[in-house]
Amino acid sequence: MAKRMKKGEKLDLILSELAALKSDVAKLAKQHNALMAELASKSRAAPKRASVKPAKKSSPPPKASKPVQPRKAPVLVQAQSPVQPASRISSS
Repeated sequence: MAKRMKKGEKLDLILSELAALKSDVAKLAKQHNALMAELASKSRAAPKRASVKPAKKSSPPPKASKPVQPRKAPVLVQAQSPVQPASRISSS
């Protein structure tokens, strides 16, 4: 059977793996920055065009607004209950 690791040993193992991952991320970041710098130096900026502003269109005249009609609130109408015949009381 394999020997069980103690808490301290587990933590040391985790910390060493984290340190390795951190160094890998740092290497990849440096490679990425170098690649981006190389691509930026190769690409040249496009010549700027003279910006010509489009002529302003005249805005249409404002529409005549319709008179505002007040909204009618819905009214709750209660239906009349049907008339029920009086109960028959049997006399004995």
